[in-house]
Formats: sequence, structure tokens, C-alpha cells
Amino acid sequence: MKIICFDPGTVRIGVAISDEAEYLSRAVGFIKNDERLERLLKELAQKEPFSAIVVGNPLNMDGTKNPRTTHADLLAEKLKFFFPGVPLAMWDERLTTADAEEIMIRANVSRKKRKKKIDSLAAALILQSYLDSRGRRK
Repeated sequence: MKIICFDPGTVRIGVAISDEAEYLSRAVGFIKNDERLERLLKELAQKEPFSAIVVGNPLNMDGTKNPRTTHADLLAEKLKFFFPGVPLAMWDERLTTADAEEIMIRANVSRKKRKKKIDSLAAALILQSYLDSRGRRK
């Protein structure tokens, strides 16, 4: 089955999902972090069934928590409530947004398009890091 990843933000939540073999991640897009979140998550789960969840954990460079970490923790709690019994892992997301920005700049993606795609590309980088850490043991 697939693993889904969320890159939490106060306005938008980037989304990525793995392939069936859990080797590769792909950016899916983003969902708005507003009052429609529960409905949007459930719709996403119907379109892209998953067996596990990864949430990007925005830690400081020294590994300590910061105010953005609270948003990730709140999203994780909501996901546990919306999808009980689905395993959830918090995963270090330090520098993924900067990496995503750099990738898109090198690819000559316009600033306007980068803004629309950065959240989902960051989620894909977080998920790929998680998948790679497992040693592709399937």
C-alpha cells in the first residue's frame, strides 16, 4: 500500500504519496489548512488510499522544537483522530523547503509557479527521506 506525507503549514499543507512498493515519493499538491481540513483529508484518502502517514516535523537546526513544531503536532493529532489505527510517524523536515526552492530555481520554474508547488515538493522530499531511511526493505 502507499504512504502519505504531509508538510504542515499554517495556510497550506503540502501532500506527497509513495508508490505501491514504497520506494518513491511523488508530489500530490496541497490542501488548505482551514475549516474544511477534515473533509479535504477524507476526500484525499478516498482518491489516494494509504496505509501509513508521515508528518514533517519542523525542528530547529539543533533539534529543539519551535512555534512551527506546534502546528505539526496539532496536525498529527487531527490525523490520528481522523484516521484511527493508521500508523503515523513524525519525520525531520529541516531544510526541505529550502531544498525544494533550490530544485525549482535550478529547473527555471517561475517564482509564481514555485509558490504553488513548493509545499508539495517539500512533502515529497520529506517522504523520500523517510522511505530511504527504511533501507527499501520490501
